[in-house]
Amino acid sequence: MSRKNSKTKHAIFSLGSVGLLVLAKLKYVLAILKLMKLSSLFTLFLSLGVYAIVYGWKFAVALIYSMLLHESGHMIAAKKRGVKTSPIFFIPFVGAAVGIQEEIKHSKDESYIAYGGPLFGTAATVIALLLYLLTHGDVWLLAVYLGAVINLFNLIPFSPLDGGRIVTVISPKIWLIGLMLLLVYSFFAPNPVIVFILIIGAFEAFSQLRRPYAARLSQGFLHLLEKRKQALQSFQQTEDVYERNVLAYEDEQYGRRLKERVRFIRENEHLRKNYKKVRLALLEKRLEIYQFTSFQDPETGLEWLERNIKEEEKNALQMRQYFQTAAKEKILAGLAYLLLIVVLGILLYISRDILPDPHAFNAAGRAIF
Repeated sequence: MSRKNSKTKHAIFSLGSVGLLVLAKLKYVLAILKLMKLSSLFTLFLSLGVYAIVYGWKFAVALIYSMLLHESGHMIAAKKRGVKTSPIFFIPFVGAAVGIQEEIKHSKDESYIAYGGPLFGTAATVIALLLYLLTHGDVWLLAVYLGAVINLFNLIPFSPLDGGRIVTVISPKIWLIGLMLLLVYSFFAPNPVIVFILIIGAFEAFSQLRRPYAARLSQGFLHLLEKRKQALQSFQQTEDVYERNVLAYEDEQYGRRLKERVRFIRENEHLRKNYKKVRLALLEKRLEIYQFTSFQDPETGLEWLERNIKEEEKNALQMRQYFQTAAKEKILAGLAYLLLIVVLGILLYISRDILPDPHAFNAAGRAIF
């Protein structure tokens, strides 16, 4: 049998195996396609073409396969938690991502959504290994190697990487370990992507550090709303006309002084920045409350206050409870996280040391299989 015919049969057998796999998992494929849109498909094929030109078709298909399944895991996990996402978008030489389009309510949800990517990525890597053992197609061996590397890297416990978001359910303090790993890696293998991750991670860490401050500020706003509600209720209960007029006049004067105070702080450049920011936030909130709760129309003011008190109570409670997780849930999350690392480590070892060296493949990628 000629070498050309052997390659042709090999390719047909590989394609057949893929076809059977697709049919067996059709509902998952349809779910992924349903979540993707035309713009997402455009960036997918654009990245596929760019990678194929630079590194060859084998590498391009293996890489896109790994990234697509990884990001699909995030989308499906987000959908299960009722969190809206953007379609997957691919950026050549940067990677792929899914945008979260609404605020995540709890660290458990953040961890769950983050875990979905490496979980699907690991499953895709195992499937690629099985397909390689069936077909001996180089593309599947590359998919095993790239899938293991991509998902292991993403499990570094430093936000915005998946590992950093997974461990938020345990403690954001674990990010220090991930930061050390990234700094060591960037020292031995400088990479602009690592620098970008470190910059984004710094903003993420700052955001997490501000959560206690934001919670206190929310509590302060809630106190102002409740105090204003008591004032309006007291005004409503006052029956004496003279006393009502006095209260209305004093309230009007208070509003004028409040506006002057806000203007003074805004224009004063000599105040310390931190003091000015906090003080101005509280005064502006007071002014907003005053403007929507006039003594001239206490009924409308009380309705506005009731709505805002409920909303502020919800925000304050969410901020306080964001990291509150039972010990059992933390242990389970930690074990699941470590299990993925172990499985991916084994897959990486197999692809590099037991199977042929993935770096030895022809970069030109003359054939996909």
